[in-house]
Amino acid sequence: MEKNQLRILLATTVTLDFGLVSRYVHKNFVIPRPDKSVHHFIDSLTQIIQNNAVHLIVPGAEEIFYVVKHKSRLPACKIFAPNKFELLNEVHNKYLFQLLLSEIGLKNLPSYMCSSIEEIFQQMQLFKDIGILRCILKPVYSRGGLDAVVCNSTSDLLEQKKYQKLLVSEENPYVIQPFVNGLHLSTFSVAIDGNVLFHTCYRTLLPFKGFGTIREEVDDKELFKWCTKFAKATKYTGHIGFDFIRGHIGTTGSSFHRRGTVAEIEESMTLYAIECNPRTTNGLDILSLKHEKVIWQAYMRFLGEIPFNEKNAKGSTTNEKLYVKNNNYYIRLRTTVPSIMAIMKVGGLQDTVDSLKLAFFDSKDDMFWWTDPLPFGLMIFRAFVQFFASLWTLAIKGIPLAKSAVQSLKNELVVFPPTKPNDRNPAKNEK
Repeated sequence: MEKNQLRILLATTVTLDFGLVSRYVHKNFVIPRPDKSVHHFIDSLTQIIQNNAVHLIVPGAEEIFYVVKHKSRLPACKIFAPNKFELLNEVHNKYLFQLLLSEIGLKNLPSYMCSSIEEIFQQMQLFKDIGILRCILKPVYSRGGLDAVVCNSTSDLLEQKKYQKLLVSEENPYVIQPFVNGLHLSTFSVAIDGNVLFHTCYRTLLPFKGFGTIREEVDDKELFKWCTKFAKATKYTGHIGFDFIRGHIGTTGSSFHRRGTVAEIEESMTLYAIECNPRTTNGLDILSLKHEKVIWQAYMRFLGEIPFNEKNAKGSTTNEKLYVKNNNYYIRLRTTVPSIMAIMKVGGLQDTVDSLKLAFFDSKDDMFWWTDPLPFGLMIFRAFVQFFASLWTLAIKGIPLAKSAVQSLKNELVVFPPTKPNDRNPAKNEK
């Protein structure tokens, strides 16, 4: 690292990671997946750190759990993450996360952990008895709502066979919670020692299979106060994102539509934190647009290289051309390929036209930059490869295109804990 400058090295587990062709990456490395082999993952990181005089690791995804858990095996190097693995695990676990919120005085969602199908049905019956007719079921360790199941406490108790395929066990428990209808919001913050240095709040437009294809920044003071209170209570350091729903428990119809505005949501609705992502999320794209190079000062401050300029951090340096104008300027970013897939699922001609306009005229791609176009080109290339692979899967196995694409993405994601039950043993993972 040169004085007051950062030299970026990319270590990724994805063979064709978009960042591999970025002009801003000085060196790149493809390393083993930690959920497949922790030993080889740590060895690869150790070699990179030693051979390139790395000062700081900024985890980008769920590799963060393995890096923090096994940091004692790495050479001396700062990690932009919580110091204790126990905190990471607590906020990642959807059951423990709700207990933590209760402990620090934040509104929590009633949650119950189930280790068998029988326990799930018992809790569904209890929900039904107190008037909660809809609930949501998901593994305590899951990501992006990919494995979430929305349950009807009345009809599903009579049709229990549909739940037999769930792999519920003591090693893979599920959490069951009341279903909350309302406005879905997400936040992303950069914090050091419990102080939030950068923050953004955004809502998802045109969702697809649990993914936010288009993200629109909103100004929500309640969420900012919530995030600052959480960061201070946990003395959090690193990137952290939250998913919220502002709404009501137990209602049968959604009060939120993607054409609506935040101002149209009733003030009486309650804010519920659904889950925590103690890692980098798409919210970093919004912060990068708002603050440009200023955000890098946070990493420099963490390293103790330069003082952090609080005044500059609060101000926006984004060019207005990056904003979409609709009475006011605001940031609206899209992830192009999932947006196309979402549009294909929209029903009705007018809704399809509106979605096309929203995706390709009223938002900016989060990856395309004239100064660094190759990552976007690689994304399009990979999309075409995936499309033809999905067509082949459809023809041979009859698997729908969308399901095949989502499964391909899931296969690429690093997960924690490892998916194999035997690999969940902490003692084994330490070897």
